Amino acid sequence: MPILIACPFCQTKYRLRDEHAGKWVTCKTPECRKPFQVPISGNVTAPAPEVPAAGFAPSSASVGTADQIPVGTFRPRPTVSKPEPSVQPQPTASIKEAEEAALKALADEPPPEDTPTPESQPIQMTCSSCDHVWPVDRSMEGKNVLCPECKFRQKVPIQKDSKPKDWRTAGQDKPSLARRDQEKAPEGAWDVQKTVVSLDTMAKAGALPMEMDREPTPIYITLIKGFTALAAMVGMVIVVGMLSKNEQSFAANSDLNTAVEKIQSPEAEPTKHLAWVATIYATAGEHRARTATSDTECQAALESLRSASAQLVNLPNSPEKAYIMTEVIAATALLGGDKTEVFDELKLPWDSIQSELRREFEKLRGSELDVRLEAFRRLTPVLVQRKQPLLGTKFLAFVSASDAETVECLAAIGLELLRLEQRESAEEVLKQALALAAGDGKSKPVILSRGLQAFLMAFDGEGGKRLAVPAPSSADPSLETRLGFAHGMALQGRWEDAQKLAQRPGRPDARMRAALVVAEEAIRQNAPVAAPLLEFASGLAMKELRAQPQPALLLKLARLFARKQLEPRALELVDLLKDNADQLWMRYWIAWETLQADPTSNGDWAWLEKFGAEPSYPKLLLRLQIARRQAKNGVSDIGAVVNSWESPADQAFGLAGISLGIVDRLKP
Repeated sequence: MPILIACPFCQTKYRLRDEHAGKWVTCKTPECRKPFQVPISGNVTAPAPEVPAAGFAPSSASVGTADQIPVGTFRPRPTVSKPEPSVQPQPTASIKEAEEAALKALADEPPPEDTPTPESQPIQMTCSSCDHVWPVDRSMEGKNVLCPECKFRQKVPIQKDSKPKDWRTAGQDKPSLARRDQEKAPEGAWDVQKTVVSLDTMAKAGALPMEMDREPTPIYITLIKGFTALAAMVGMVIVVGMLSKNEQSFAANSDLNTAVEKIQSPEAEPTKHLAWVATIYATAGEHRARTATSDTECQAALESLRSASAQLVNLPNSPEKAYIMTEVIAATALLGGDKTEVFDELKLPWDSIQSELRREFEKLRGSELDVRLEAFRRLTPVLVQRKQPLLGTKFLAFVSASDAETVECLAAIGLELLRLEQRESAEEVLKQALALAAGDGKSKPVILSRGLQAFLMAFDGEGGKRLAVPAPSSADPSLETRLGFAHGMALQGRWEDAQKLAQRPGRPDARMRAALVVAEEAIRQNAPVAAPLLEFASGLAMKELRAQPQPALLLKLARLFARKQLEPRALELVDLLKDNADQLWMRYWIAWETLQADPTSNGDWAWLEKFGAEPSYPKLLLRLQIARRQAKNGVSDIGAVVNSWESPADQAFGLAGISLGIVDRLKP
């Protein structure tokens, strides 16, 4: 029967065959590998080896000459009485002395004992930059060191081995497994030159350890080991990914700091504009707000955004100011957190963030209504992300000049909430808008709002009956009716009705406005009426409105053409604008919409050639956007391209774009 035994060193259990009783075996556990003797059990007796007795005499059949005995046949040895051998003393001392004398005699040139060995001598380094010579410890072989004079980094060369040759290893310059020319060993003799022995030969010679049957490992232990290994692999992947992200985030922060330094450098002073400096500060604030992991970092982001806003105090209302303020407002909203986040020191309290947003919105009070509507559209998704969907309504009193403008802003917020599937919050906004638009029957009249009409139709659906403006019954409806109902029909998916109402005869500018509103919604929902409506609006701009072009409508049309990936049609509208500044902004928005329409596009630096040689804000902003997209898509040489630009302002905007692009890739 089998013998159950445990290793006395590591307690690993084994089941051995009974013939192993009394023999020495080796533990198979890799951590142990120690030999131990198998005890003899009470009911098992180890078989004794067959050894010839002392008086054994071979028979006549087995006795013969050495040539007559087959190879491998046991030949018994006759019993011969020999005297006890005398014990001789071991000449250990004389043998050691003889070995030392032989080694000294065979050595080539043993170095004197007082002579220092080359391994203890320092390495003399010569700087390849400034030719400075200095000693380096030999332990620095193969490592990088800095020159004490010029701080140039260079590698310490590996020194050649200066030890004397050993006669025992001389000539062995071939690889260890290379074939060597040697004579074949005689037949029947051991080949002493062989370096590899087969397993079969080792088994026949009894050189392999005894086979032992380990006690089977329970299945739950195997599963635990497997899950532990899998968890370790996953953890390693996560750690490597985090290290890579940290390195990229550090690089983005370094690029951003360099951008701030360059825009503030004296070299940029002759052409520096306050809007340029404000843009770099706003970019720094956005980058820090998106990467902040503590309230301290949030406060640093807030300071950058305040610096950007301070640059715009004395600037008149302009596209530059509107663009920067919109970005500052959206980035500021990222810094607010709930009570738990504030307690954990991750975000700033919403009370302080509301005060910051109120001051920023006050600076937009005198701007165009479309600029303020765009600011609320840009802010609403950020507030929904931060779980504050209705916070934007608290700033209406500081940005609106009348109740009619407040209703339009509420409608813009409500439509964004519907698109973001925030129906309950949208309903609260709708109640506020309806109450304000109804008036009081005395001093406050009823407000006819095209935005509210579109909001009502989108909220109620196709069967809704509520009206904010009169229904389009006449052949030439009013502007509010045409725009409100055309937009509402588009939101309901009634594309044919919306197209007919937009193209109904009337004032050319009203027809163009309505066509652009419906076309924008059609592009958003990928409806087929978008292209015909854009061509209809383009025809109005080229013919009926050519004598009196309206820059806002032309810019809207060009952006929609580019968003529809019809860039050549958009560029045809540039020459219709008479002001050079308007032309530059149109070229910028065409390029920006083209980038947004194709996320895989890296942009085209040739776009900048259309902006002329003179520096301009739209041109700088386009540099930022292209660098941002290429950094997001992982273009490897974008840093070298930006650093090759001569202007500090160009480099600053390019580096700012790279920093935002890296954040876009790490935190989409």
